[in-house]
Amino acid sequence: MKFNYLSAEQLLKGHIMRPGPDTIDVCIAPWDALSFSPRELSVLSDAEQERGRALRQETDRQAFFAGKILLRRALSSYLNCAPEILSFKTGPHGKPYLFSPSGTISGFRPDIFFNLSHSGSYIAIAFSSAAPIGIDIEKVRKNLRAESLVRRFFHPDEYAQFQNMPEDTRQEFIFRRWTVREAFLKGLGDGLSISPGSFLVSGLDSGFCIKKSQKDYSSWHISPIPAPDGYYCSIAYQPDLQMPPV
Repeated sequence: MKFNYLSAEQLLKGHIMRPGPDTIDVCIAPWDALSFSPRELSVLSDAEQERGRALRQETDRQAFFAGKILLRRALSSYLNCAPEILSFKTGPHGKPYLFSPSGTISGFRPDIFFNLSHSGSYIAIAFSSAAPIGIDIEKVRKNLRAESLVRRFFHPDEYAQFQNMPEDTRQEFIFRRWTVREAFLKGLGDGLSISPGSFLVSGLDSGFCIKKSQKDYSSWHISPIPAPDGYYCSIAYQPDLQMPPV
């Protein structure tokens, strides 16, 4: 699988080509540099606006709105339609996907998959035409109860590995494995229905894979993504799953 790194400005162009079946488009951008005017909130649904306004922290509200507006406008560029007419539904565990009633958008094919994450000052978005994907970005935090976190949320084999590693390698281990878990669970769409400690994240030369789980997830690949200093980002995808022709 190839990764095509795009800027926010490229996603906001009037029309861009969908990623090919062997490509994932990725954008990591500082949300506070996206100069969306208040009137652009109108491209969001009433439910999205209400959800954003319900957030208590102003920075959380601004990051939420910037991410949702960028996502809608990017999808409208891929689909060559107005962002406000896009409609979303959620799966049983809350993962959103594109939905369009028959005839709403001429030539509409809802087979573009996406996922969004934000942490600190950055938004990360990924798009695929081949299969569901998940992406997670995390800002490094220094005040973690590291051992307690790993014991609670990681597989027992990873906890044993953590206990035996040098202190100066633990930060990368925690945040890389955390973004791998989140990206995988978001791509899978099962959210909190799967415990993050119920499977083993195993390193490969080309990235990571999932082992020792109740189901076979060997078709999922998880790759680290270049991120700004002080951040980690990972993306999960199924490279061998192809959509049937329309």
